[in-house]
Amino acid sequence: DPDFGEGLSQELGEELEAKCGEPDKITAFEKNPRGVVIVKFKTSFAASECIKLMEGRWFAERQIKSYYWDGTTDFTVKEAESVEEERLDNFGDWVEEQEIEPELMMRVEGGGDSEDEEPGPPKAGGGGESESGVEGGGDGEDDGWLNEDAGDEFELQVEE
Repeated sequence: DPDFGEGLSQELGEELEAKCGEPDKITAFEKNPRGVVIVKFKTSFAASECIKLMEGRWFAERQIKSYYWDGTTDFTVKEAESVEEERLDNFGDWVEEQEIEPELMMRVEGGGDSEDEEPGPPKAGGGGESESGVEGGGDGEDDGWLNEDAGDEFELQVEE
């Protein structure tokens, strides 16, 4: 669900603002099966209060582990190469199916053809193939944010 991370961030932000202090930034790593969320506060006091408040609580049937983020660990999970290729192919197909409105078409002056003739609407895509240099990070299975195999922990990383 693409709105899950945004909804979680908003709900979490409202609770933390009421009980700990206003979060500066909330980042939910939706594809990480461990359910990692990083919350940044303006003060160390607010960060400390957040850790106390959230440690050991339950969310989505998983227990929260709350601690200070080291500032360097990257919790981004890349999609499997096959999933990325399929997504890019589907997007490329969609782009090529789009028709450009005549007023948005590029016109070339002095091209030798009659200026009275207007060509039909071209397809938007360029027609060439491209390769992706992004490595896959998954095992081909769904890397959804609440993966069944993720265990019973939910991580909340806090940044001062």
